[in-house]
Amino acid sequence: RPKGDGAGFDAVIGNPPYVSAWSMTTHDREVRSVIEALAEDPRVLGAHWDLYIPFLLRAFNVCRSMSFFSFILPNPFSREKYAVEMRRFLLENSCITRLLSFGEANVFDEVSRQTLVLVVQKAVPDLTTAIISVDSGEVLAEGKHVSPLRYTVQQSLFYDLPGSQLRHEASSAHFELLQRMDKVSIRLGNICYVNYGAQVSSKRPGAYVKADVVSEVPFGNSKRFFEGRDLDRYFVGWGGLHLDYRPDTMYGPRSEELFKSPKLVFRKISGPSDTLLVGFDDQGHYCDDGLVLAVHYASVKGGKLREEFEGFDLTRDPYALEYCLALSASKLMSFYYGFRFATGSLQGSYSHVYPQHVRNLPIYRVAFNESHRGDWSFKTEAQLSGTWKEVLARVSEEVSHNRSELVHDLLAYLARQMLSMHKEVRSHTANFWT
Repeated sequence: RPKGDGAGFDAVIGNPPYVSAWSMTTHDREVRSVIEALAEDPRVLGAHWDLYIPFLLRAFNVCRSMSFFSFILPNPFSREKYAVEMRRFLLENSCITRLLSFGEANVFDEVSRQTLVLVVQKAVPDLTTAIISVDSGEVLAEGKHVSPLRYTVQQSLFYDLPGSQLRHEASSAHFELLQRMDKVSIRLGNICYVNYGAQVSSKRPGAYVKADVVSEVPFGNSKRFFEGRDLDRYFVGWGGLHLDYRPDTMYGPRSEELFKSPKLVFRKISGPSDTLLVGFDDQGHYCDDGLVLAVHYASVKGGKLREEFEGFDLTRDPYALEYCLALSASKLMSFYYGFRFATGSLQGSYSHVYPQHVRNLPIYRVAFNESHRGDWSFKTEAQLSGTWKEVLARVSEEVSHNRSELVHDLLAYLARQMLSMHKEVRSHTANFWT
């Protein structure tokens, strides 16, 4: 029969089982199917839900209106894709009153799992006023919790993040900076075509794998080939490998324009603490899908590559690829990636870097003058003369007069200088050992 108006518990407190989707699919496939069939709202479970997700949904449904429930959960709940629907459900239908993170500490003996605690009130929130109290810290050896970061944040800020992530390490000041960056920027996807490198194994299962087509000795349709380990900040080296490029039989050969054109190169796995590793290649080297490439649309116009992605209108302004490199390789961009997209789900503090992340990186919007030459060298030497304080004062003066194209030209010029220095250093290093 239908529940009465006051039906439900006043409080639910839980430590649900942390069984992964992989484990359940392997060992308890039937149980998983039954849970999905009995779930009050199976859409909330998502595709690869861990077992604690339906426990959260059940806790919500057995609580009466205005009551509370609290769970200690694996930290990936705050960021991972499989929990997106559950996070949105809670943010839309309840008030998360408290979020407590223990940082990298393990609070359970003999369980290597980072955790967080949610305290949730079953009440439809006003996202414009709902406030979450956040404690982000660590547990000391004696069991005491230390919270170096304690603040409040609007629930709507978490809801509006990509994937509605619960970024408990981000304060209101972080969100303000992220919003400022978004406001003054276009996206790299408005300037560049972005995609993975080639999937070099055969599209016919078992015919050949990467080791069969990548070698130190050139053979077949040989192309110079680099890997993630060859990527340095600003610079892409070549470790002496060659790829027998087989576009007709490879699983994902991509278009050769993607490799032959000057390109930004992002490693698919971030650096420590979610830093972006970004380099530049203008030597036409090939690579596999362990890297994400960004090619200026102006370089591939009229070719085989897509020139339209939903949500990314192609800009006609003459942004230099080196300008995009300077911004993408900056600490500020790693900050943006870390707080917008990184999940920290890989071993240590590493995350995947996907093409959709790269397309959405903010590139400071430039007000180009109609007579802009797109040449960063014709005036830069004079602008760089003097002390760094004098240079900054000169640039600030130009920016205050809406001359942002000067910043564009300077950053592009400095990126080229960095590339030249990298090449020179590598050349001297190679000569030293010969």
